[in-house]
Amino acid sequence: MGQSQPQKIAPPPPVCSSSTSSSSMPFINSDRVEQLKKSSLINKLANPKMFPNKIFHDLIESKSDLKSVEKYAVYNYENCSIFEKELPDELFICILGFLMNHELFKLQRVSKNFKYYWTQNSFLWRGRLLDDYNKIFMYFKPIMQSPNNSIVYYHHFIQTILSSYKEKSDVPNSMICKQVLMGMDQCGKSELAKLFSDSTRLFDSKYSRTIGVEFYSKGYEYNNNLHCKIQLWDTGGHARFQSIASAYKRGSKTIIYCFDLSDEESFDRMKELIDNNSEKPQNTPWNDYLQCERLSMIIIGLKRDLVRKVKMSRIENLLQQFVPIIDGISLKDLKVQYFELSCKTDARCYIQFPLLFGLLMSEEVMIEDASIDKKVMAEIKT
Repeated sequence: MGQSQPQKIAPPPPVCSSSTSSSSMPFINSDRVEQLKKSSLINKLANPKMFPNKIFHDLIESKSDLKSVEKYAVYNYENCSIFEKELPDELFICILGFLMNHELFKLQRVSKNFKYYWTQNSFLWRGRLLDDYNKIFMYFKPIMQSPNNSIVYYHHFIQTILSSYKEKSDVPNSMICKQVLMGMDQCGKSELAKLFSDSTRLFDSKYSRTIGVEFYSKGYEYNNNLHCKIQLWDTGGHARFQSIASAYKRGSKTIIYCFDLSDEESFDRMKELIDNNSEKPQNTPWNDYLQCERLSMIIIGLKRDLVRKVKMSRIENLLQQFVPIIDGISLKDLKVQYFELSCKTDARCYIQFPLLFGLLMSEEVMIEDASIDKKVMAEIKT
C-alpha cells in the first residue's frame, strides 16, 4: 500500500498551507464550494442527530418495539414474494437472521411487508444487540425514531464511514487533514499511530518512547474521486516534550487526546493536557469554541482489553462538560467525540475508525481551505 515510515521531526511545522486568512481569494467560486459541501459524506449520512451513549443504551434496553408485531395488522398478503407465501414464517425469519444489519436496512425499502413485519421481528435483533453495540465504542451515537431503526442505522453509519474512505498511495494534490496525537507516555498512542499507518504491521507490546514528534501520512479517495490525506503527528508523551508538542497543534484540523483505560493517572494527565493546551475563554462552551476555531477534538481511551481502572462516570462527566446536550446535536455541529479501543484485540478497521471520524468532522473545513489551492482544486474538478 506504499505505507510511510515514521519520520523524526526536529523543528515544529509551519502553519498548514491550507489555513488561510479572510483576505485570501478562492480559486473557485463559492457555488462550487457549496456544491462540494452538499455532496459531503455527512450529508450522505443524512446529518443525523447525535446523542450521549446512555440515551442510546437506554433506548435499546427498553426494547419498546422489539416485540414481534401482529402479522394481520400490518401485512399485505396480496403483495408478497413466492418465498413469503411458501415458507413458514419461522423459517423465513431464520433466513433473514443471517443477513447483516445494513442488508436488513436495505430490505426495509423493498416493501411494506419487510418494513413493518419481517424486519421488526424480535428474533432478528435480540441475538445481535450486544454484538453490534460493542464492536466499536463511540460515545455520541445517532438515534433514529425507534430502537430497531437505531440499531440498523448505527451499523449503517459505521460501515458507510469505513467503506467511503478507500486507501490510496498516490494522492499528490489532495486536501490535507492534519491530526495531532497527544497524551501521557505509555498510554498506547504511538502503537495506534503505527497500526494506522502500516496495514501490514502486527501489534507490538514492547514500549518505545517517542522522542519529540513522529510523523505518519496516509492518503484516501472518497466521494466520487475526491482525494484527501491524513497527516498524523504523534507527539512525545513525556513532560519535557509537552512544550514542543503544543507547537505542532498549529494548522491542525483534529486534536486527538489519548489515555490508558487501565491507568487513572493517565486520564488525569490527559485532562491537564487539554486544559494547558487550550486558549478557550472561560465562559465559552467547548463545542462552540472548537467550531469557531474550525477544530475538532477526539478523545480515545486505549487498552480496553486490560482491567479497567478509569470509571465510565468520570469520562461521562468530562464529556458532558464539553458537549452538554440533552435533545441531541447534529453530526455536522458535533466537534467532540470519544472512543474506546484495544490496539491488541480490535480489528484493524475499528482501530483506524476514530481517525476517519476526525476526517469526517473536518470535511467542510478541508473543502474551504482547499478552495484557494489551484493544484488541489484542479484535481477536484477532474
